[in-house]
Amino acid sequence: MEKQNTNPDFIILAEKIESLSPLILSEWQKNVLTNLEKRKKETFIILLDHMPEILNSLVDSLKQGSRDDIELAKAHGFQRAVLTQFDITDILNEFSLLRETLISYLYPIGSLEGACYLHWYIDSLSKNSVLEFINTLSANSNRVNTPTEKAEPLSQSFS
Repeated sequence: MEKQNTNPDFIILAEKIESLSPLILSEWQKNVLTNLEKRKKETFIILLDHMPEILNSLVDSLKQGSRDDIELAKAHGFQRAVLTQFDITDILNEFSLLRETLISYLYPIGSLEGACYLHWYIDSLSKNSVLEFINTLSANSNRVNTPTEKAEPLSQSFS
């Protein structure tokens, strides 16, 4: 049985993200396209791949209080390393723009605790995506050194 979050602010945030998900994704997509270099726009069809899943995962995490989404983050980083011309900066920009888009739609809904959770969640996803991106590239070429830090599960509880 899944744990339910008892913090009403988290439930409100989850429901708002869920209801605005198509708008959030559309705005995020527009922002990323605006910020990508022309040569990288050719692989844009891949761009939207994990973001609906990431938003759904965030909604579930807010409702449940904690969730381990390391595999989703790793899949995102792996895909960026193998199927795109993205670099680490592009991955970080993707998550930064997701954060900005979420905040623009969610502010001033929720509490400081909910905002902190949102930031922590996106930071964890971006960190684990970048680590997987580096690990994938270093396993396939000599361009990047293997990082000493290992990916960490998303396991902090904010309920």
